Amino acid sequence: MQKGAEAVHSANPDVIVILSGLNYDKDLSFLRNRPMNLTFSGKIVFEVHWYSFTDGEAWKNGNSNQVCGRVVDNMMRVSGFLLDQGWPLFVSEFGVDQRGTNVNDNRYLGCFLSVAAELDLDWALWTLVGSYYLRQGVIGMNEYYGVMNWNWCEARNSTFLQQISVLQSPFQGIAFVTSSLTSSLNLNPRLLIFSIVFYSRSLRLSLCKIQGQVYQKLIHIKWFSTHQRVFVFWGNQCLSH
Repeated sequence: MQKGAEAVHSANPDVIVILSGLNYDKDLSFLRNRPMNLTFSGKIVFEVHWYSFTDGEAWKNGNSNQVCGRVVDNMMRVSGFLLDQGWPLFVSEFGVDQRGTNVNDNRYLGCFLSVAAELDLDWALWTLVGSYYLRQGVIGMNEYYGVMNWNWCEARNSTFLQQISVLQSPFQGIAFVTSSLTSSLNLNPRLLIFSIVFYSRSLRLSLCKIQGQVYQKLIHIKWFSTHQRVFVFWGNQCLSH
């Protein structure tokens, strides 16, 4: 991996170098005790893949919240720890069956979106297709993980596109503005609900009420050199303000 990174850098010092993990690009834990030692810096990104079937049928057979907690803990152990070390981590593949009938995928998606929002992960979706000319010996094979329908004329699942739209704006940064999260998203209770930003100790906040309960659990704080502070709240489904 190190030799490959150096070779890419030597060929073109202006490009970002993306490094993959082991075990179908799920495991980067070998870097914990053997960090990269490169002649260049500021252009390394690590990538990881994450699907529901990464964990078999755990989502279908178990309690979604418990599975989410267990899966996320493992992900942070084998790859997410790089974020704590200051490295960029890119989810270069994730996706679900766009027909909406795969229970394993449906339960996994809420967990994935909440974690991607919490960690402000960059991501790439599998996949922007609808069908294949020829695949696995089948002519015109349908790609049910593709966001387009079979003839590539429209979205296969417009609800899914609304769900992932929450990740298309950054959740962390000095110029952070939160995106609206609607109650129609039907996401896991770990979902990031809304963020508020302190500007010179001035706070504006609207509480989120769900079935009579007020959700305002403070779970994350970011500090900036401009003395802005980002306070992130999460709870269950709710309209953000």
